Amino acid sequence: MSQTVSPSSPPSGLPVTLDLSSKSFKDLERPIDSGVSNKREKRSLSVLIADDDEVSLQTARTALAEAGIRVEIARSASEVPVSLAMGQHDALVLALELSSNHGLLLVRDVQARGTVIPVVVLTRSPTLDTAVEALRLGVADYLSKPVDPAQLVSSIIDATEKVHALRSLEHIAAHISRLATTLERLKSRLARDVRLPSISPLSEPVESGFRGLNSDQLSKLSKREREVLQQLAKGQQAREIATTLGVSTNTVRNHIRSLFVKLRVNSQVSLLARLSSGSGGGK
Repeated sequence: MSQTVSPSSPPSGLPVTLDLSSKSFKDLERPIDSGVSNKREKRSLSVLIADDDEVSLQTARTALAEAGIRVEIARSASEVPVSLAMGQHDALVLALELSSNHGLLLVRDVQARGTVIPVVVLTRSPTLDTAVEALRLGVADYLSKPVDPAQLVSSIIDATEKVHALRSLEHIAAHISRLATTLERLKSRLARDVRLPSISPLSEPVESGFRGLNSDQLSKLSKREREVLQQLAKGQQAREIATTLGVSTNTVRNHIRSLFVKLRVNSQVSLLARLSSGSGGGK
């Protein structure tokens, strides 16, 4: 479907045709999707438990299985990176004492590999130092053994939901960024396509002044105002003029306002009409 604004429509009789069936407009109509929620609904959570304490391991495995969470076991530090690389896990439950206290080293190693996964730490010897270091590394929770099964399940679910929400927000932010890019392209295209049909751009300044301005009017303009006026006559918008002249957009807009005052016009349309008239207007 195409929507056409007729020449009699404001502003100032500009004919504008927008193709609303184009891909750019279809991009704007598409609803924002987190891109993550549906995938989560199709499968249960999967957790890797890294622990060599059989009693603790059995407790954790039983609690998670009863909560409908799939479990994979790693009984040594060397198995953890391999299991994470090969499986699709939503969380890692890691014992600090695994393989002679390699727990926190494993957290650093997982992060260094670029693996984004929430980690819940278990320890039979909790200390302030290890708790602070674990939190500094960004672990989701720090639990003491013997672990409370309900608390472990709750910690894992909370951690995975936060990661899921973060990924959803990142996806939405990327979608909004793409929409912003699409809007900028549309804006640029419209700024380029919309022109006053009755006004011909000036090819170059006349030696004694611009077409439509007499010498008295021209003498009131600064060098920069003349440069801005010439670019306006060529059909450029304020942002384009700023790029051409190497100044800020606000500076260009200030010069345009000054031109309105000095040439006694109240709009850009009137200003361009004055330039194209060739009559010199009034003083």
